[in-house]
Amino acid sequence: KKVREKKVKMDSVFFACLKKENKILVRTHAFFTNCVIVNLLWPGILLVMYILQSGNGFLNSFREVYQSGRVLSDVIMLMIVAGLAMLVTAANSIASSAFTREGTHLEFMKYIPATYRQQIHAKAVLSILYSFFSARLNLWILNGIFGFGALKMIYFTLITIFCVVFITFLGITMDSVNPKLIWEDELNALRGNLNVFYNMALAIAATMILCASGYLLYRIESLGTIAIYMIYQILLVVAAALMYWFGMKKSVKNLGKLLDFN
Repeated sequence: KKVREKKVKMDSVFFACLKKENKILVRTHAFFTNCVIVNLLWPGILLVMYILQSGNGFLNSFREVYQSGRVLSDVIMLMIVAGLAMLVTAANSIASSAFTREGTHLEFMKYIPATYRQQIHAKAVLSILYSFFSARLNLWILNGIFGFGALKMIYFTLITIFCVVFITFLGITMDSVNPKLIWEDELNALRGNLNVFYNMALAIAATMILCASGYLLYRIESLGTIAIYMIYQILLVVAAALMYWFGMKKSVKNLGKLLDFN
């Protein structure tokens, strides 16, 4: 009995749901390629750009301007970090295919001993972990090129988290409205799901809004880099918190309707 008790390990319900979601991603070839491996694409693009621009290219020119401490270059770097975090999260489609991946087995979520909130949280955390990993790699590469320093690295890391959380719950909410539950194969579940496209489109729109608002803040002469950074941090914290609250409430409600209907 003692030997048997040592071999048996009990996990929390949330952790069990998280492992289940991760196994679906890792063990399914189409999901693994398009949702997991794709997270290495963006760091690869940055490295290739840096290698190609290693001479007298644009990156070196911008690095000199950035290291001179100009406010506009600081704002541009903030937009790059935030924009990359949003695009990375939308591109891997983990959040925007959260319910689509269940397919015709969606009713399984109704009968397992886990609440809808726990299961949705597991899907969201999985998206956040993979997306933040990719965004963090991007941040390390950018730090190697431009040399942010410890304080800016901490600040950019926080900004990255807020952006990833915002796009994650945006994608989950969209997929809960109208998931594509009938698909021929796993690849069609991703490419045939319009929620993936819409989530990417909204991520691009959010990035453009960030860039436009950053430029408008820069045009206010009394604002320096620290003030602009503080304004953006507050705005992104509020946006991420509101999207989390709205996304969880809406997703639980939509999931309940879907399962009751089925």
